Amino acid sequence: LEAAREGEALTIRLSADHPDAAQLLRQLGAETRGVPDKGSGRLDALWRGRLDGPMSANVNARLAGAALGFDGAMELAPLVQGRAPWLRGRASLEAADATPLLQALDLVSPNLAAKGSVDVEADVETVDGALAVADLRGWAFASRVAGQARWRPPAPEADIRRPRLAGALTLDRLSLADIAALAFGFEPGAQPAQWSQRGFGPALLDAPDTALDLTVARFELDR
Repeated sequence: LEAAREGEALTIRLSADHPDAAQLLRQLGAETRGVPDKGSGRLDALWRGRLDGPMSANVNARLAGAALGFDGAMELAPLVQGRAPWLRGRASLEAADATPLLQALDLVSPNLAAKGSVDVEADVETVDGALAVADLRGWAFASRVAGQARWRPPAPEADIRRPRLAGALTLDRLSLADIAALAFGFEPGAQPAQWSQRGFGPALLDAPDTALDLTVARFELDR
């Protein structure tokens, strides 16, 4: 961590790395019970501006094989009060296989064997404790994706006990098997070709309370 002052403005540089991406996330204050040993983590961040207001921010991270970027504005003062920082800017995520990152973040089952590439970017902003995502576009798990969404973490003080996800997405393709796997999971290993004949395993996703409008160009029933 380095900090330099020029008049009333600060320049802050932060670099951090750890052999375990999940452990690095916890050291940085993220509340995750993610699976260990899914790959290393590194964070490089640069902030410029007044500490008592929004600062320009450029953040690049490599977590469990995935590259994440953010360029925009961020307010760090809430961190001193133990709250999440305000931010607004353009974010990106690119990964040849996003599953290890999702497991490190504790978003999918540790038993998930499926692999999927992701290359997306979006405008992001924190609004009233929620993360708003707009102008989302790119590719995810073999489908073009576009749209907007809002994610709100649990907030017991507001009687919100579970995460909430709402928005609207447009997809090139989606299969009934994908939807079934989110709820029921599939056992790892060799499986029959028809999804309806496969054995259920641990759920792949501990789903939040969700209200998503989906527009799908091709909905597949037999995969």
